[in-house]
Amino acid sequence: MGVPKVLNPKYNTTKTTLLESVVDNSNTKTLLQVLTDDDISFNDLADLRNDFEVSKESIKGLLRSIDFIKYKTGVAIVKEFFEGQTLHAFLDQESLSLREKIILSKNLTEAINNLHVRGFVHRDIAPENILVDPKTLEVRIASVAKTARAIGDIIHGDLTKKIEGSISYISPEQTGRMNRSIDYRTDVYSLGIIYYEIFSGRLPFLSTDLLQTVYAHIAKIPTPPKEINPQIPKVISDLIMTMIRKNAEDRYQSLSGILDDLTECEKRLDNQGKIEYFTLGKTDQATTFNISEKLYGREVETQQLIDTYEKAMREGVSLLVVGGYAGVGKTRLINEIYKPLARENGNFISGKFDQYSQNSPYSGFVQAFKARINQILAESETKVAFWKSRIIEALAENGSLIVDLVTDLQHIIGDQPKALKLGFNESHARFRKVFCDFVNALASEFEPLVFFMDDLQWADSDSIDLIYALLNAQEVKHILMICAYRDNEVNSSHPFHLMLKRLESGDTRVEFVKVKDLSKANVQQLVADSLKLPVGEVNDLSELIYKKTAGNPFFINQFLQNLVQHGIIYFDLDQRLWRWQNTGVKQWNITDNVVDLVVYKLQTLSESAQIVLRLAAAVGNTFDISTVSTISRIGRNEVANLVWDAVDLNFIQPTGLQSRHVNDAIWDEIGIDTRGAENLSFRFQHDKIQQAAYFLIDEKERKKTHYEIGSLLLSEGDKRGEIDNLYEVVNHLNLGSDLISSMDELIHLAKLNLKIGNIVKDSNSYEASLEYLRKATELIVPSDDAGLYRRILISRSEAEYLNGHYEKSEKMYDIALDNADSGLLKAEIFAEKMKLYENTSRHAEAIQSALEGLRLLGLTLPEKPGTLNIMKNLVQTKLMLRNKTIDDLKQLPVMEQPELILKMKILMNLWGPAYLSNPNLLVLAILKLVQLSVKMGNAPESALAFAFYGYVSCAQLKEFEKGHEYAKLGLWLNDRFNDKTYRAKVYVIYAGCVAHWREPFTDTVEWLRKANLVGQESNDLVYAGYAYNFLSKNQFWSGEHLESLTNKFVEYVHFARSIQSQTTLHHLLAVARMLYNLLGWEYSKDIFQDSMDENHHLKQMTALAEDDGIWLPLVCHRIHQAY
Repeated sequence: MGVPKVLNPKYNTTKTTLLESVVDNSNTKTLLQVLTDDDISFNDLADLRNDFEVSKESIKGLLRSIDFIKYKTGVAIVKEFFEGQTLHAFLDQESLSLREKIILSKNLTEAINNLHVRGFVHRDIAPENILVDPKTLEVRIASVAKTARAIGDIIHGDLTKKIEGSISYISPEQTGRMNRSIDYRTDVYSLGIIYYEIFSGRLPFLSTDLLQTVYAHIAKIPTPPKEINPQIPKVISDLIMTMIRKNAEDRYQSLSGILDDLTECEKRLDNQGKIEYFTLGKTDQATTFNISEKLYGREVETQQLIDTYEKAMREGVSLLVVGGYAGVGKTRLINEIYKPLARENGNFISGKFDQYSQNSPYSGFVQAFKARINQILAESETKVAFWKSRIIEALAENGSLIVDLVTDLQHIIGDQPKALKLGFNESHARFRKVFCDFVNALASEFEPLVFFMDDLQWADSDSIDLIYALLNAQEVKHILMICAYRDNEVNSSHPFHLMLKRLESGDTRVEFVKVKDLSKANVQQLVADSLKLPVGEVNDLSELIYKKTAGNPFFINQFLQNLVQHGIIYFDLDQRLWRWQNTGVKQWNITDNVVDLVVYKLQTLSESAQIVLRLAAAVGNTFDISTVSTISRIGRNEVANLVWDAVDLNFIQPTGLQSRHVNDAIWDEIGIDTRGAENLSFRFQHDKIQQAAYFLIDEKERKKTHYEIGSLLLSEGDKRGEIDNLYEVVNHLNLGSDLISSMDELIHLAKLNLKIGNIVKDSNSYEASLEYLRKATELIVPSDDAGLYRRILISRSEAEYLNGHYEKSEKMYDIALDNADSGLLKAEIFAEKMKLYENTSRHAEAIQSALEGLRLLGLTLPEKPGTLNIMKNLVQTKLMLRNKTIDDLKQLPVMEQPELILKMKILMNLWGPAYLSNPNLLVLAILKLVQLSVKMGNAPESALAFAFYGYVSCAQLKEFEKGHEYAKLGLWLNDRFNDKTYRAKVYVIYAGCVAHWREPFTDTVEWLRKANLVGQESNDLVYAGYAYNFLSKNQFWSGEHLESLTNKFVEYVHFARSIQSQTTLHHLLAVARMLYNLLGWEYSKDIFQDSMDENHHLKQMTALAEDDGIWLPLVCHRIHQAY
């Protein structure tokens, strides 16, 4: 058929327009259905294809499809012509009698029932999608775009902002806020809303706000129609109220039952002129088996869940720990949080730790963050911009730390510059803070967040450490963290158990819920509700089921499905009742291992479907069509069909609301570009199903399977120029690395392990980092690639040390030194070794490594330089600077030689270990830095060197003007190199130690504020604290009002405590005590805490001086006392 000639628009449905048209210049009228929106996604095209596939079948009451054609830039459906109006327009214009309303309702119900009989659920019943002939009240369903298989498309909401269906008519389970399966009973609800409108003249929920309407569908009981219009018979009012009950199990279970009751109403009206009340639902019985999804025996636990949520919203972050055996219903209980969350306009995200992917660091967090990112991207441009601004502000210049883990974040905040390279301690503290700031940015007072982490028994210890950090972060608000785990698989030494013990001894609010197997009475009620029979009639059956399953909900589910599948439980069409064979139930062999039961079910699938599910299980709990197609070498269309077959059998489920037709071959046939098509993703319904599918892979074949998965994914990534999910790719290749024989391939894999090892090390995932780096050293030997092997050894040494393996760490460095063939390479290794020692507070060893590295570069320094040595170098420095103006020093070339740059870095890195334990060595190092800069050119380290030299010139040489100029040169150089690594130190030395010799104290205040901020950004927290020390004093000496200054100490002291700096804290407390004494105020508990008593505080400062060599707070206190 050609493209019909369009005459004029005829009808508008929720997403399409039906155009009156004629075919091939004939007088045969048709309707051409096209998409209405300008912004059309590929999923919209797939939905239109779905409409065609369903409506081309001869289903009475549907507007029948004739052809599917390419139309302009998209597609269209040619449908039969129907003269009428949309139901929406019809109800606005017509005033119907009671009998006409009943007939109209019956006609509409019959049309939808015809869909149900053919195995479909409509999912978008709304007046705009229904056509009515005003004369006959005959109806046609104009759009079936969202129609799905009654069993297959079971959708569990992810609480995204995407809602499929017309908002005023969708069922509670279809909102995505209840995490309940969607089946034919969703149409019962939507029809009930339309009945409500037909009979009462209005909708049950009148809010124009989307979220308020969603909440009403979930939680609010509407006013019965009879109370709106007393003329409505009570039996019809009750019929409607039964249809729109919140739980699907409490509604009519079949449209045939509704039709029977409407027919009875019509008969009584015709015979008696009125409708006397009668018992509804006598013939109502579902012919398809649905296990009840009600929550049984969990009333106390549900209330505890809701109470904990409300507490978290009032008081800050809280933790709810849910324990129980596998399959006991932990997740089902947790899903009850959707109702109060919907009321608060909140968001729910979840991540699951995978039993087969325990080497993937933070895998549960990554899943959860991806879900939240998708939620945000589904919102309006304005809201996306809001979240973008909020996240960027929270992450500041550290965005790459999160983007490296969750690449999808780039879709919101864009590419991020690499974060500053810091030492281990600083990196560890920074990542924890950035992580907490990021999570906090994902929630707000108006959009709280429930963060659900499942299967903590498989979580890596670094993920558990992040949970602990999040729960102890004072700035995190409006978040409830829920952790579920199998308590029988977690012993007293498990990291999660240890974390809980630590939390119990602190201030974090922790609630515990133990979920147990169902009781015999619970099982009895579940079976009765599932079979729609009185409890007393299922005693024998429920007793047998309880004995065979011990009340485990997942086991019960699988067992019942098996009984139905094999006809032991069956529907008696004559009696219209569910029946069973007691003997069959008794004799049905059931293993104690639920995995064996699932394996048995999986083996009923076709061989092709089993292959696809085996590979999907090897990929992980969540997988996508594209990946499985790639690794199975089966076309996307065929894989999609096989996966949807598995969905029909309830083995897996889509991760969102997805069309079956995205991967259809038709798109290539008619020339539609599919590059915008969504890569459909799915998840296993339960980890036991994934486990069963994985067990179908022969143990000898598993390495080969993982190797093939990794290789194919890597190859696909190389073709695209980027590798998605690099962690998963490398994990698969590592599992199959024994099969790799190519040296190039081994070297490439070693590089990938090194790359990931370093990324996750920067993210505080030390155990995972070590696993990757150990694997890298196993893949190659020094002769394969000496430079690569050396880099791996150095990174591994760091990882070994961070995991507490000190001897192995030393050994890795020794091996690296043995394999270094030049002094420069050896010096680089000593420089790395020095940083390791410095960042683990081994100052003496750090100094030794630095001196050894400098010696290899031709600079020999004494370990304990004396005064004579210092004076000699000071004179040399002054001579070198004698004829140099500041402008001359600014014009010095940029240092480029690798040996000199390394020498500068080692000298600068002496700052930390020498600062407290060897001050003469620090002064000597600074003087050498100045000398090297003057002689060989400037480097980033030159800025701090000149700033410090300015301090020496002022404090020791009394050359105040020169010293001030050198310190300002340090500022200039720091800005020139745009270097934040040393900026906090440069600012503090300039504004805290030099500027006051030549400038008013007021001029230093802004520099010190900047020093604190940049110190926090670069995680130089020590100098961020020192900035507050100098700031508080300079504000005092500048003459700031004492009350104003004293009030600022809450912020200063809180910061000192947060960074755990005893030097900064006690120095600030000494100044605060002086201020309180001057004002005559009582000491504030909030500021002084355990240092309220002056004598006790004096003891604390004395101990700090005598035990740790930190005299500044005590000296400051004594000076204040003297005044």
